[in-house]
Amino acid sequence: MTVNADDTGELGTNTPQPVHADSVSNGAFDKLEEGQGAVAASNRRGGAHMAGGAHAADGQHKSAYSAAGTHAVQSEEQLPIDRRTLIVVVVGALVAIAVIVALFINVLNASPAKPAAEPEADKVVAQTGDSITSRGASYHIAKNGEKYQLMETREGGKEVSLGDLSGTPAGLVLYDGAVLIPENLADGKWDVMAYTIGSGWSQIMDRDGKPVSGEGSISDATLEGSTVVLTVNGNRVDVPLTW
Repeated sequence: MTVNADDTGELGTNTPQPVHADSVSNGAFDKLEEGQGAVAASNRRGGAHMAGGAHAADGQHKSAYSAAGTHAVQSEEQLPIDRRTLIVVVVGALVAIAVIVALFINVLNASPAKPAAEPEADKVVAQTGDSITSRGASYHIAKNGEKYQLMETREGGKEVSLGDLSGTPAGLVLYDGAVLIPENLADGKWDVMAYTIGSGWSQIMDRDGKPVSGEGSISDATLEGSTVVLTVNGNRVDVPLTW
């Protein structure tokens, strides 16, 4: 813009002057009435609404993601537990089956229990000079001076006397845990003594409870079943041990 000045240096009347205008009064700018300019405000609210919607959508997205992620984690944690439970159940079932099979096999292979065999009665006949054995010990007749004695030899070789006899023994008979000794007495009679192992001495009785004895001399003694058979003066004499 060109400014003209006179010689005095002042601005001339033709020089354009600044205009002091009242923008309201001259109508350059109209005052906005209430309700005008709503577009901008609406845009703010819309923006806020859109922002809120975006945040809400983002939140929903995050919530859905979080929920999906939690579900995935829970599923991953639950699967190993289910596997372990299944393994425990299967192993337990296999062990139970193995035990049942083993018991069944043992029952099949087990032989029926045999009843304990009853000990057979000792039935042995020996001559006067011989010995008989029962329950881990041996028995024989030995002469000590004028007397005859029944001797017992225990394990380890220890020999003990079980007592003197009244007469002269004619033999030894072992029957059912008792050593029977038929003997000839000095008065011409005979009897049968018995030493029950672990109990002591007694005399053989008949069915009437009287001592078995007789006249004569015993030359031989044998055992037939539960009967001692004596040969007395050439005759047979039976002495039953049971009735």
